[in-house]
Amino acid sequence: MDDKTLEGYLKAGKALARTREKTKNWVKAGVKYTDLVKQVEDDLVSNGVLPSFPTNVDVNEVAAHYTPSLNDDSTIPEDSIVKIDLGSHDNGLIADSAVTVSLSDKYADLVYAAEDAVDKALKIVMPGTPISEVGKVVSRVLKNYGFQAVANLTGHSIEYYELHGDVSIPNVPIDWDMGKFEEGKVYAIEPFVTFEGRPSKVVDSKPGGIYIINKYKRIKDPDANLLLTEINNRFKGLPFAERWLLDVLSVDKLNLAMSKLLHEKAIYQYPSLLEVDGRPVAQAEHTFVVTKDGALVTTE
Repeated sequence: MDDKTLEGYLKAGKALARTREKTKNWVKAGVKYTDLVKQVEDDLVSNGVLPSFPTNVDVNEVAAHYTPSLNDDSTIPEDSIVKIDLGSHDNGLIADSAVTVSLSDKYADLVYAAEDAVDKALKIVMPGTPISEVGKVVSRVLKNYGFQAVANLTGHSIEYYELHGDVSIPNVPIDWDMGKFEEGKVYAIEPFVTFEGRPSKVVDSKPGGIYIINKYKRIKDPDANLLLTEINNRFKGLPFAERWLLDVLSVDKLNLAMSKLLHEKAIYQYPSLLEVDGRPVAQAEHTFVVTKDGALVTTE
């Protein structure tokens, strides 16, 4: 990785870290999801970067992939555990991080365990370290707290304008080769943590309001075609939210055009992900570059 590219990754990460730390004070019972994500994303822009995906507001058993839609009146519940997953990029150089805020003392240890698991996992990263070792470390740390990881949610590699690269980073022990960490490559470690019981996993739930281009193609409907072209030009393959497109079409036309693009399978909407037994989930995440000396965390 050349110095200019590293500088871009560090810029994206430092900006994200500043916003993430402010977010801890913005998550309060009664706050509307729509107001919270606007505050987060506006702050990222004020820090000189752009969001690399729509800010996730994942509450209690919702583990991942939920952002508010245009008409979403949801508010943060009392005594909840709230995961804010946020991303930034500097001209396609991406940072990805998450913070969990517990509004109840009964979830405080879940938050601490998730953060400790990330910290411990980062310490083992070196060029040539088997990626599967992360799952062993995360699992061991969480077991010491009496918790477990959600098995089918993983960390990931990061590429230019590509939030989730080809490499997955497990949070549980696995018995197959997942490759090794490579110097100069960018990754994110992100354990999702819940209470013990039967092995934890997530299942698909209602649409989560996060979209991505599935296939860029000509659409006969003029508004839908205009919208798809704008999506392609603006986001360059990164995930997006409908709220980011209010300057392209009026709300009514935007809703119709989005429906048309979904019907034509030009875009895809991710489902939100729920813990299978309805258990509350905490999340922590950092992005890092692998150097000869170990993990250079960009999002601290």
